[in-house]
Amino acid sequence: MRHTLALAARLLRRDWRAGEIQALLFALAIAAATTTAITAFSERLQLAFADQTGELLGADLVVESSRPIPEAWLDTADRRGLRRSDAVEFASMAVADSGLQLVGVKAVGDDYPLRGAVRVAAEPYGTETAATQMPAPGTLWIESRLFAMLNLKLGDRLRIGDADFRIARVLGFEPSRGGDILNLSPRVLMHLDDLPRTQVIQPGSRVSYRALFAGDADSVSAFRGWLEPQLAEQDRLVDARTGRPAIGNALDKAERYLGLASLVAIGLAGVAVAMAARRYSLRHYDTSAMLRCLGAVQRDIVTVYLWQMLLLGLGGSAVGAAFGWLAQLGLVQLLAGLLPMTPPQAGPWPLLLGVATGLVTLAGFALPPVQRLAQVPPLRVLRRDLAPLPPRAWLVYGLALFTLFALMWRYTGDLLMTLSIAGGAAVSVLLLLGLALLMLRATRRMHQGAGATWRFGVNSLWRRGASSVGQIAAFGLVIMAMSVTALLRTDLLASWQTQLPDDAPNQFAINILPEARAAFAEFLAQEDIHSTPVYPMVRGRLTAINGTPVRQAVTKEAQDNNALHCD
Repeated sequence: MRHTLALAARLLRRDWRAGEIQALLFALAIAAATTTAITAFSERLQLAFADQTGELLGADLVVESSRPIPEAWLDTADRRGLRRSDAVEFASMAVADSGLQLVGVKAVGDDYPLRGAVRVAAEPYGTETAATQMPAPGTLWIESRLFAMLNLKLGDRLRIGDADFRIARVLGFEPSRGGDILNLSPRVLMHLDDLPRTQVIQPGSRVSYRALFAGDADSVSAFRGWLEPQLAEQDRLVDARTGRPAIGNALDKAERYLGLASLVAIGLAGVAVAMAARRYSLRHYDTSAMLRCLGAVQRDIVTVYLWQMLLLGLGGSAVGAAFGWLAQLGLVQLLAGLLPMTPPQAGPWPLLLGVATGLVTLAGFALPPVQRLAQVPPLRVLRRDLAPLPPRAWLVYGLALFTLFALMWRYTGDLLMTLSIAGGAAVSVLLLLGLALLMLRATRRMHQGAGATWRFGVNSLWRRGASSVGQIAAFGLVIMAMSVTALLRTDLLASWQTQLPDDAPNQFAINILPEARAAFAEFLAQEDIHSTPVYPMVRGRLTAINGTPVRQAVTKEAQDNNALHCD
């Protein structure tokens, strides 16, 4: 083993000045660098998104419902070692000596929030700091704008339902704030123990019960898996993805686009590796025949060249992975002004995946030509005979294609999409092979009256007909993939910009009292503002669309819409 490795290293040093060695290393570095950079950048965005969304949610996982959260769910979370907190959110009228105002009230316990922090100020619109404890019983924290609306100051009394409270702090920010239109009203934070004496929650009240959970990722995931089958129609699970679905969906699509774009780079690298490996094997036929004459068996020759490929693969992939890691660091710095926070550092997985991608690319596209070296007969030192490509080499090509399919599936996360892309690529390869063959035949017929240089080039292509057709088809496939990627990017941007219809409204008016409808309509007429008719709003749940169950009629992205969970 040691002697074989030493021989492989000596032969590799001797071949270092050959052009195919540099081409192999460069192609492997491109494949590894692309995979590492995209994977690391995507992972950092995922971590930043999860951290920020966790702070906005106040937890890792939130259960929202229009009914009280079952005690069995809370007991199960306790047994699984999760931290939890309860919150109740509702709309109510806040009554002061100077008037009244519709507000959004949230009642929380002492352990709220589990992630992030509530920020408060000592005066309206003052400097905000993180609160170390929640409102004491009998006190309220209210938003700055409510002070101006009701002409209040710290220490004044404010009535919620049947209970009077003292205003203790100015509320700046609260995690897990609801996003529906009723939560656009000023916010009020109170202690959960004060909720019964307000007498606000009655049968038919619009109220949202929330249970917040936090813990390590595995425990939260296991609890979510147990909880999902228990959910009823009015229950909803909210996590980092569903908490901000627009950003989550955009991030998913961006990751898929970047992943598929990286496959183009990997495919181009594979073509370069295959071409360089073929030239490498052709140049080593005589060396292999001489080794056979000196007593080396096929296994010895294969072992020597496999060691060479392994050394090249590890070196090129490691260098590429390092450059990819530096590239994503530079990309984060370039986008620092556009990102809301500095993304956390990614783990070692992107580096490992980059090295693995380089090795797989080398194994799939370089091993078949190298395996031919073991089939070179000893008589080649006297004759130019060459054994055909061994059938098992096609198995290696098949393994490489399967690995590319697995990488594509990982990047898309959608088996149907992956099968569609793979099927389209297979059909494209067949079409490109046919077109390449037709082009060669056409050029052979047309070159009769051409110059010597043209005839020499066409004849050279025909002497290596199978190789020429394969290379033309490979380059055509890569160029087609690059063109499709560029067109897809342009089409996505164009479709995104044209999603909103021309007559989409610019403003919405809500909470219009019946006695104010006439004055509001008169104001719109005077200002020449076009609007839809005023209509009442009630709390309900969408169950069917044109007789079709709603969960079958809507898209996957709309599954978490509030209209499917309310009562």
